[in-house]
Amino acid sequence: MTVHRTQHRTSHNELGHVHEWTFGCYRGYPFLARQRVCQWLAEAIRQVRQELGMALWAYVVMPDHVHRLVRFGRREYDISQVLRQLKWPVSRKALAFVRANALEWLPKLPTQRGQKTEFHFWQRGGGD
Repeated sequence: MTVHRTQHRTSHNELGHVHEWTFGCYRGYPFLARQRVCQWLAEAIRQVRQELGMALWAYVVMPDHVHRLVRFGRREYDISQVLRQLKWPVSRKALAFVRANALEWLPKLPTQRGQKTEFHFWQRGGGD
């Protein structure tokens, strides 16, 4: 069964605030069951930790979603930008991999936004 989540959350940018993030793969597909995808996610986390001083308190990666507890204590930040920095590199690498190695997945990933066709790795809503 595929679950479609469309809820949106409110972002708070308070220095020292602990954030719980949960975000899932598009349409609940188990993309995070692949080691290479987990590696791309780990690299994105490492990059954000270095750039923004994000402390990763806890995390769990499931086949179709990820949970994290994080805290920023050193400088100002924008949660929306941080989430983009975490999610965008993984999405870009995964979609490039699909285009090069798993074309059978491509028809499962598009959505229409006006006249534009977009391909998704992460589900919108919740952790967006």
